[in-house]
Amino acid sequence: MTFSERTYALVRRIPKGRVVSYGGVAAMLGRPRAARGVGGALGALPFDTDVPWWRVINARGGISAPRWDGRGLRQRDLLERERVAFDERGRVSSQQFWLDPEELEPEGPAAGGVERGREDGPGAGRGAGATGTPVAGRVGTRCSAPAVVLVAATLAAATACAAPPPDPWGAYAEIVYEEDARGARGLDRVLAHLQSEDPEARRFAVRALGRLEDPGRLNRIVASLDDPDDAVRQEAAAAAAQAVHRAAGTEPPAGAADGAAVAARALASRAAREEDSYVLGSLAANLGRLRGLDEAGRSVAEDGLVGIAARLPGLEDDVGLAARLGLARGVAALVRAGPDRTPPGPLLETMDGLRSLRAPANARTAARIRRLATTTVASAAMRWRAGPAATGGEAGQGAEAEAGARASGRVGAAGGMEPEAAE
Repeated sequence: MTFSERTYALVRRIPKGRVVSYGGVAAMLGRPRAARGVGGALGALPFDTDVPWWRVINARGGISAPRWDGRGLRQRDLLERERVAFDERGRVSSQQFWLDPEELEPEGPAAGGVERGREDGPGAGRGAGATGTPVAGRVGTRCSAPAVVLVAATLAAATACAAPPPDPWGAYAEIVYEEDARGARGLDRVLAHLQSEDPEARRFAVRALGRLEDPGRLNRIVASLDDPDDAVRQEAAAAAAQAVHRAAGTEPPAGAADGAAVAARALASRAAREEDSYVLGSLAANLGRLRGLDEAGRSVAEDGLVGIAARLPGLEDDVGLAARLGLARGVAALVRAGPDRTPPGPLLETMDGLRSLRAPANARTAARIRRLATTTVASAAMRWRAGPAATGGEAGQGAEAEAGARASGRVGAAGGMEPEAAE
Protein backbone atom coordinates (compact mmCIF):
# COMPACT_ATOMS: atom_id res chain seq x y z
CA MET A 1 0.00 0.00 0.00
CA THR A 2 1.53 3.29 -1.04
CA PHE A 3 1.75 6.38 1.14
CA SER A 4 -0.94 8.06 -0.97
CA GLU A 5 -3.27 5.08 -0.55
CA ARG A 6 -2.74 5.10 3.20
CA THR A 7 -3.43 8.84 3.24
CA TYR A 8 -6.71 8.38 1.37
CA ALA A 9 -7.79 5.54 3.67
CA LEU A 10 -7.18 7.69 6.74
CA VAL A 11 -8.83 10.83 5.35
CA ARG A 12 -11.95 8.79 4.55
CA ARG A 13 -12.23 8.14 8.28
CA ILE A 14 -12.44 11.84 9.21
CA PRO A 15 -16.06 12.46 10.21
CA LYS A 16 -18.24 15.15 8.69
CA GLY A 17 -17.80 18.57 10.23
CA ARG A 18 -14.27 17.92 11.50
CA VAL A 19 -10.91 19.15 10.21
CA VAL A 20 -7.32 18.04 10.74
CA SER A 21 -4.00 19.50 9.65
CA TYR A 22 -1.68 18.04 7.03
CA GLY A 23 0.86 17.43 9.78
CA GLY A 24 -1.76 15.71 11.90
CA VAL A 25 -2.57 13.27 9.10
CA ALA A 26 1.12 12.63 8.54
CA ALA A 27 1.65 11.95 12.24
CA MET A 28 -1.26 9.52 12.34
CA LEU A 29 0.36 7.67 9.44
CA GLY A 30 3.63 7.40 11.35
CA ARG A 31 5.35 9.87 9.03
CA PRO A 32 5.47 13.11 11.07
CA ARG A 33 7.71 14.90 8.59
CA ALA A 34 5.54 14.08 5.59
CA ALA A 35 2.99 16.91 5.79
CA ARG A 36 3.90 18.03 2.28
CA GLY A 37 3.49 14.47 1.08
CA VAL A 38 -0.04 14.46 2.47
CA GLY A 39 -0.78 17.71 0.66
CA GLY A 40 0.65 16.34 -2.57
CA ALA A 41 -1.40 13.16 -2.33
CA LEU A 42 -4.63 15.07 -1.72
CA GLY A 43 -3.84 17.60 -4.43
CA ALA A 44 -3.49 14.81 -6.98
CA LEU A 45 -7.02 13.50 -6.44
CA PRO A 46 -9.45 13.65 -9.36
CA PHE A 47 -12.53 15.86 -9.25
CA ASP A 48 -14.98 12.99 -8.64
CA THR A 49 -13.08 11.37 -5.77
CA ASP A 50 -14.82 9.85 -2.75
CA VAL A 51 -12.00 11.04 -0.46
CA PRO A 52 -13.12 14.05 1.64
CA TRP A 53 -9.93 16.00 0.95
CA TRP A 54 -11.53 19.28 2.01
CA ARG A 55 -11.41 18.23 5.66
CA VAL A 56 -7.60 18.58 5.71
CA ILE A 57 -6.35 22.16 6.20
CA ASN A 58 -3.16 23.81 7.36
CA ALA A 59 -2.06 24.03 10.99
CA ARG A 60 -3.16 27.66 11.26
CA GLY A 61 -6.71 26.70 10.46
CA GLY A 62 -6.59 28.16 6.97
CA ILE A 63 -7.01 26.76 3.48
CA SER A 64 -3.81 26.10 1.56
CA ALA A 65 -5.43 25.06 -1.73
CA PRO A 66 -4.88 27.69 -4.43
CA ARG A 67 -7.72 30.07 -5.27
CA TRP A 68 -6.77 30.70 -8.87
CA ASP A 69 -8.12 27.31 -9.98
CA GLY A 70 -11.18 27.44 -7.72
CA ARG A 71 -10.01 24.60 -5.47
CA GLY A 72 -9.60 26.83 -2.42
CA LEU A 73 -13.05 28.35 -2.83
CA ARG A 74 -14.50 24.90 -3.39
CA GLN A 75 -12.85 23.61 -0.20
CA ARG A 76 -14.29 26.39 1.92
CA ASP A 77 -17.72 25.91 0.38
CA LEU A 78 -17.68 22.18 1.15
CA LEU A 79 -16.59 22.80 4.74
CA GLU A 80 -19.26 25.44 5.28
CA ARG A 81 -21.86 22.98 4.02
CA GLU A 82 -20.72 20.73 6.85
CA ARG A 83 -21.33 23.62 9.29
CA VAL A 84 -17.61 24.40 9.76
CA ALA A 85 -17.34 28.14 10.49
CA PHE A 86 -14.54 30.51 9.49
CA ASP A 87 -13.45 33.80 11.07
CA GLU A 88 -12.69 37.08 9.34
CA ARG A 89 -9.14 35.91 8.52
CA GLY A 90 -10.44 32.88 6.66
CA ARG A 91 -9.43 30.43 9.38
CA VAL A 92 -11.52 27.81 11.18
CA SER A 93 -13.12 29.89 13.88
CA SER A 94 -13.38 27.43 16.76
CA GLN A 95 -11.39 24.52 18.15
CA GLN A 96 -14.59 22.49 18.35
CA PHE A 97 -14.19 21.71 14.64
CA TRP A 98 -10.73 20.18 15.00
CA LEU A 99 -10.60 16.41 15.00
CA ASP A 100 -9.92 14.52 18.18
CA PRO A 101 -8.23 11.25 17.08
CA GLU A 102 -10.80 9.37 19.16
CA GLU A 103 -13.45 10.56 16.70
CA LEU A 104 -11.91 8.71 13.75
CA GLU A 105 -14.48 6.44 12.21
CA PRO A 106 -13.85 2.67 12.16
CA GLU A 107 -11.93 1.29 9.25
CA GLY A 108 -13.21 -0.97 6.54
CA PRO A 109 -16.35 -0.96 4.37
CA ALA A 110 -18.51 0.02 7.34
CA ALA A 111 -16.77 3.39 7.40
CA GLY A 112 -18.32 4.12 4.05
CA GLY A 113 -15.93 4.42 1.19
CA VAL A 114 -12.73 2.46 1.75
CA GLU A 115 -11.70 1.26 -1.64
CA ARG A 116 -12.13 -2.43 -2.21
CA GLY A 117 -9.69 -4.62 -4.01
CA ARG A 118 -7.11 -6.27 -1.86
CA GLU A 119 -9.05 -5.65 1.37
CA ASP A 120 -10.64 -9.10 1.21
CA GLY A 121 -7.25 -10.81 1.20
CA PRO A 122 -5.45 -12.30 4.16
CA GLY A 123 -4.57 -8.88 5.55
CA ALA A 124 -8.17 -7.67 5.90
CA GLY A 125 -9.10 -6.27 9.30
CA ARG A 126 -5.61 -6.40 10.78
CA GLY A 127 -4.61 -2.88 11.65
CA ALA A 128 -5.16 0.25 9.69
CA GLY A 129 -5.00 -0.52 6.01
CA ALA A 130 -7.04 -2.41 3.49
CA THR A 131 -4.03 -4.60 2.81
CA GLY A 132 -3.10 -5.13 6.43
CA THR A 133 -0.43 -2.42 6.31
CA PRO A 134 -0.39 -1.01 9.85
CA VAL A 135 -0.89 2.70 10.41
CA ALA A 136 1.71 4.65 12.39
CA GLY A 137 4.26 1.88 12.12
CA ARG A 138 2.29 -0.69 14.09
CA VAL A 139 3.00 -4.35 13.49
CA GLY A 140 -0.03 -6.27 12.27
CA THR A 141 -1.28 -9.10 14.50
CA ARG A 142 -3.64 -11.99 13.91
CA CYS A 143 -6.72 -11.86 16.11
CA SER A 144 -9.59 -14.20 16.73
CA ALA A 145 -11.98 -11.26 16.92
CA PRO A 146 -13.84 -10.56 13.67
CA ALA A 147 -12.71 -6.94 13.60
CA VAL A 148 -10.33 -4.63 15.34
CA VAL A 149 -11.29 -1.01 15.82
CA LEU A 150 -8.43 1.40 16.39
CA VAL A 151 -9.43 4.24 18.66
CA ALA A 152 -6.82 6.37 16.88
CA ALA A 153 -3.97 5.57 14.59
CA THR A 154 -1.60 7.50 16.79
CA LEU A 155 -2.89 6.84 20.28
CA ALA A 156 -2.78 3.67 22.33
CA ALA A 157 -4.90 1.00 20.65
CA ALA A 158 -7.37 -1.20 22.45
CA THR A 159 -7.81 -4.45 20.59
CA ALA A 160 -9.60 -7.76 21.16
CA CYS A 161 -6.28 -9.62 21.08
CA ALA A 162 -2.73 -9.08 22.24
CA ALA A 163 -1.77 -5.41 22.03
CA PRO A 164 0.77 -4.49 19.33
CA PRO A 165 4.13 -2.95 20.19
CA PRO A 166 3.99 0.71 21.28
CA ASP A 167 3.69 3.21 18.48
CA PRO A 168 7.01 5.07 18.21
CA TRP A 169 5.22 8.14 16.84
CA GLY A 170 2.32 8.12 19.27
CA ALA A 171 3.89 10.83 21.42
CA TYR A 172 4.41 13.04 18.39
CA ALA A 173 0.78 12.65 17.34
CA GLU A 174 -0.45 13.57 20.82
CA ILE A 175 1.78 16.63 20.79
CA VAL A 176 0.60 17.68 17.33
CA TYR A 177 -3.02 17.37 18.48
CA GLU A 178 -2.47 20.04 21.14
CA GLU A 179 0.01 22.07 19.11
CA ASP A 180 -2.41 22.49 16.19
CA ALA A 181 -4.93 23.98 18.61
CA ARG A 182 -2.36 26.54 19.80
CA GLY A 183 -3.00 25.55 23.39
CA ALA A 184 -6.80 25.83 23.17
CA ARG A 185 -7.11 22.14 24.06
CA GLY A 186 -4.64 22.51 26.89
CA LEU A 187 -1.02 21.40 26.95
CA ASP A 188 -1.24 18.46 29.31
CA ARG A 189 0.15 15.98 26.77
CA VAL A 190 2.91 18.29 25.62
CA LEU A 191 4.08 18.99 29.16
CA ALA A 192 3.85 15.33 30.09
CA HIS A 193 6.04 14.32 27.16
CA LEU A 194 8.51 17.03 28.15
CA GLN A 195 9.32 14.73 31.09
CA SER A 196 9.38 11.55 29.01
CA GLU A 197 12.20 9.04 29.18
CA ASP A 198 12.25 9.04 25.37
CA PRO A 199 14.51 11.86 24.09
CA GLU A 200 12.57 12.03 20.81
CA ALA A 201 9.35 12.72 22.71
CA ARG A 202 11.11 15.44 24.72
CA ARG A 203 12.46 16.97 21.52
CA PHE A 204 9.00 17.05 19.92
CA ALA A 205 7.50 18.55 23.09
CA VAL A 206 9.99 21.40 23.45
CA ARG A 207 9.64 22.19 19.75
CA ALA A 208 5.86 22.40 20.18
CA LEU A 209 6.26 24.86 23.06
CA GLY A 210 8.46 27.05 20.90
CA ARG A 211 6.00 27.00 18.02
CA LEU A 212 3.31 28.44 20.27
CA GLU A 213 5.38 31.66 20.20
CA ASP A 214 4.35 32.39 23.76
CA PRO A 215 7.04 34.04 25.96
CA GLY A 216 5.12 32.77 28.96
CA ARG A 217 6.34 29.25 28.11
CA LEU A 218 9.98 30.31 28.04
CA ASN A 219 10.91 28.98 31.48
CA ARG A 220 9.96 25.42 30.54
CA ILE A 221 11.84 25.71 27.26
CA VAL A 222 14.96 27.08 28.93
CA ALA A 223 14.98 24.14 31.34
CA SER A 224 15.47 21.83 28.33
CA LEU A 225 18.74 23.57 27.49
CA ASP A 226 20.27 21.34 30.17
CA ASP A 227 18.72 18.13 28.84
CA PRO A 228 21.20 15.21 28.74
CA ASP A 229 20.36 14.54 25.09
CA ASP A 230 22.14 16.80 22.59
CA ALA A 231 19.26 16.72 20.07
CA VAL A 232 16.87 18.02 22.74
CA ARG A 233 19.27 20.83 23.67
CA GLN A 234 19.62 21.75 20.00
CA GLU A 235 15.85 21.93 19.60
CA ALA A 236 15.46 23.88 22.85
CA ALA A 237 17.78 26.62 21.57
CA ALA A 238 15.59 27.11 18.50
CA ALA A 239 12.42 26.95 20.60
CA ALA A 240 13.67 29.66 22.96
CA ALA A 241 14.21 32.07 20.07
CA GLN A 242 10.90 31.09 18.47
CA ALA A 243 8.98 31.63 21.72
CA VAL A 244 9.88 35.33 21.80
CA HIS A 245 9.78 35.88 18.04
CA ARG A 246 6.41 37.66 17.92
CA ALA A 247 7.17 39.68 21.05
CA ALA A 248 9.62 41.83 19.09
CA GLY A 249 8.26 45.34 18.68
CA THR A 250 5.08 44.55 20.62
CA GLU A 251 3.96 44.67 24.22
CA PRO A 252 5.02 41.29 25.69
CA PRO A 253 2.45 39.32 27.69
CA ALA A 254 2.25 39.86 31.43
CA GLY A 255 5.02 38.06 33.24
CA ALA A 256 7.25 37.97 30.18
CA ALA A 257 8.15 41.63 29.73
CA ASP A 258 11.78 40.82 29.04
CA GLY A 259 11.32 37.49 27.26
CA ALA A 260 13.94 38.20 24.61
CA ALA A 261 16.48 39.22 27.26
CA VAL A 262 15.72 36.07 29.27
CA ALA A 263 16.24 33.97 26.16
CA ALA A 264 19.53 35.75 25.40
CA ARG A 265 20.88 35.14 28.90
CA ALA A 266 19.82 31.49 28.86
CA LEU A 267 21.35 30.77 25.45
CA ALA A 268 24.58 32.59 26.28
CA SER A 269 24.87 30.78 29.61
CA ARG A 270 24.42 27.38 27.99
CA ALA A 271 26.90 28.25 25.25
CA ALA A 272 29.60 28.89 27.86
CA ARG A 273 29.55 25.22 28.86
CA GLU A 274 28.33 23.42 25.74
CA GLU A 275 30.65 20.88 24.09
CA ASP A 276 28.55 19.39 21.28
CA SER A 277 29.25 21.11 17.95
CA TYR A 278 25.67 20.83 16.69
CA VAL A 279 24.21 22.31 19.86
CA LEU A 280 26.87 25.02 19.87
CA GLY A 281 25.90 25.94 16.31
CA SER A 282 22.21 26.07 17.23
CA LEU A 283 22.92 28.29 20.22
CA ALA A 284 24.94 30.69 18.06
CA ALA A 285 22.38 30.86 15.24
CA ASN A 286 19.52 31.52 17.64
CA LEU A 287 21.40 34.09 19.70
CA GLY A 288 21.82 36.08 16.52
CA ARG A 289 18.18 35.84 15.48
CA LEU A 290 16.76 37.21 18.75
CA ARG A 291 14.75 40.38 18.19
CA GLY A 292 13.28 43.00 20.48
CA LEU A 293 16.44 43.22 22.60
CA ASP A 294 17.33 46.43 24.40
CA GLU A 295 20.94 47.63 24.64
CA ALA A 296 21.74 45.36 27.59
CA GLY A 297 20.11 42.37 25.94
CA ARG A 298 21.99 42.89 22.70
CA SER A 299 25.25 43.10 24.63
CA VAL A 300 24.44 39.75 26.25
CA ALA A 301 23.79 38.21 22.83
CA GLU A 302 26.99 39.67 21.40
CA ASP A 303 29.04 38.47 24.37
CA GLY A 304 27.54 35.01 23.95
CA LEU A 305 28.56 34.92 20.30
CA VAL A 306 32.04 36.18 21.17
CA GLY A 307 32.34 33.35 23.70
CA ILE A 308 31.29 30.78 21.10
CA ALA A 309 33.79 32.21 18.61
CA ALA A 310 36.55 31.91 21.20
CA ARG A 311 35.86 28.25 21.89
CA LEU A 312 35.05 26.89 18.45
CA PRO A 313 36.11 23.24 18.24
CA GLY A 314 38.94 22.33 15.91
CA LEU A 315 38.02 21.46 12.35
CA GLU A 316 38.45 17.76 13.05
CA ASP A 317 36.05 18.01 16.02
CA ASP A 318 33.48 20.29 14.39
CA VAL A 319 31.23 17.57 12.97
CA GLY A 320 29.71 18.72 9.71
CA LEU A 321 31.09 22.21 10.42
CA ALA A 322 27.94 22.66 12.49
CA ALA A 323 29.46 25.05 15.05
CA ARG A 324 31.05 27.25 12.38
CA LEU A 325 27.91 27.35 10.27
CA GLY A 326 25.78 28.26 13.28
CA LEU A 327 28.18 31.02 14.28
CA ALA A 328 28.23 32.44 10.75
CA ARG A 329 24.43 32.41 10.63
CA GLY A 330 24.16 34.04 14.06
CA VAL A 331 26.61 36.85 13.33
CA ALA A 332 25.02 37.48 9.91
CA ALA A 333 21.58 37.75 11.56
CA LEU A 334 23.00 40.06 14.22
CA VAL A 335 24.44 42.36 11.55
CA ARG A 336 21.15 42.46 9.65
CA ALA A 337 19.24 43.34 12.82
CA GLY A 338 21.47 46.22 13.94
CA PRO A 339 21.99 48.73 11.16
CA ASP A 340 23.35 51.29 13.61
CA ARG A 341 25.88 49.07 15.30
CA THR A 342 29.06 47.30 14.26
CA PRO A 343 29.57 43.81 15.77
CA PRO A 344 32.39 43.39 18.32
CA GLY A 345 35.89 43.17 16.93
CA PRO A 346 36.45 39.50 17.89
CA LEU A 347 33.39 38.48 15.88
CA LEU A 348 34.57 40.35 12.82
CA GLU A 349 38.01 38.79 13.19
CA THR A 350 36.46 35.33 13.32
CA MET A 351 34.24 36.04 10.32
CA ASP A 352 37.23 37.36 8.42
CA GLY A 353 39.02 34.08 9.07
CA LEU A 354 36.03 32.03 7.94
CA ARG A 355 36.09 33.74 4.54
CA SER A 356 38.92 31.44 3.54
CA LEU A 357 37.58 28.25 5.15
CA ARG A 358 38.34 25.06 3.25
CA ALA A 359 36.99 21.64 4.19
CA PRO A 360 36.95 19.12 1.31
CA ALA A 361 34.85 16.65 3.30
CA ASN A 362 32.15 19.30 3.79
CA ALA A 363 32.69 21.43 0.69
CA ARG A 364 29.11 22.67 0.30
CA THR A 365 28.79 23.67 3.96
CA ALA A 366 32.19 25.38 3.82
CA ALA A 367 31.06 27.34 0.74
CA ARG A 368 27.93 28.47 2.58
CA ILE A 369 30.01 29.60 5.54
CA ARG A 370 32.34 31.55 3.24
CA ARG A 371 29.37 33.31 1.65
CA LEU A 372 27.89 34.27 5.02
CA ALA A 373 31.25 35.42 6.38
CA THR A 374 32.07 37.48 3.31
CA THR A 375 28.67 39.17 3.30
CA THR A 376 28.96 39.91 7.02
CA VAL A 377 32.45 41.41 6.73
CA ALA A 378 31.44 43.48 3.70
CA SER A 379 28.38 44.85 5.47
CA ALA A 380 30.35 45.68 8.61
CA ALA A 381 33.07 47.38 6.54
CA MET A 382 30.56 49.60 4.75
CA ARG A 383 29.00 50.59 8.06
CA TRP A 384 32.40 51.37 9.51
CA ARG A 385 33.30 53.54 6.52
CA ALA A 386 29.98 55.39 6.79
CA GLY A 387 30.34 55.86 10.55
CA PRO A 388 33.20 58.40 10.68
CA ALA A 389 31.63 60.48 7.90
CA ALA A 390 28.30 60.57 9.68
CA THR A 391 29.78 61.52 13.07
CA GLY A 392 32.65 63.80 12.13
CA GLY A 393 35.32 61.10 12.30
CA GLU A 394 34.77 60.11 15.93
CA ALA A 395 32.79 56.92 15.38
CA GLY A 396 34.22 53.42 15.43
CA GLN A 397 36.78 53.61 18.22
CA GLY A 398 38.44 50.68 19.94
CA ALA A 399 38.53 47.05 18.83
CA GLU A 400 35.54 47.50 16.56
CA ALA A 401 37.31 50.34 14.74
CA GLU A 402 40.45 48.29 14.27
CA ALA A 403 38.48 45.32 12.96
CA GLY A 404 36.35 47.59 10.81
CA ALA A 405 39.38 49.25 9.31
CA ARG A 406 40.95 45.88 8.56
CA ALA A 407 37.74 44.66 6.99
CA SER A 408 37.38 47.88 5.03
CA GLY A 409 40.80 47.38 3.52
CA ARG A 410 39.98 43.84 2.43
CA VAL A 411 36.56 44.52 0.95
CA GLY A 412 36.42 46.65 -2.15
CA ALA A 413 34.23 49.69 -2.49
CA ALA A 414 31.93 47.71 -4.75
CA GLY A 415 31.51 44.99 -2.16
CA GLY A 416 33.94 42.60 -3.80
CA MET A 417 35.82 39.88 -1.99
CA GLU A 418 39.35 38.65 -1.78
CA PRO A 419 40.28 35.86 -4.17
CA GLU A 420 40.60 33.31 -1.36
CA ALA A 421 37.03 34.01 -0.23
CA ALA A 422 35.55 33.32 -3.61
CA GLU A 423 34.08 29.89 -4.18
